[in-house]
Amino acid sequence: LVTEGSFTNLFVDGPDGALLTPPATLGLLPGVLREHLIADGRAREAQLTLDDLQHGFWLGNGLRGLMRATLI
Repeated sequence: LVTEGSFTNLFVDGPDGALLTPPATLGLLPGVLREHLIADGRAREAQLTLDDLQHGFWLGNGLRGLMRATLI
């Protein structure tokens, strides 16, 4: 189970074009950008695993916005 970065929330591209982000009930910090994207309907909560990150993902926070990332 993957939840967040040290100062970022985690997002992956969902099959319908919306971003997927882990549920806040898992204990992650509900960031400002995360809450904004959910409120706008551009993101929704879903459980994510390491396999979900294999084709790239997004990290984001209110200060830096969304940044594309990959596993190395």
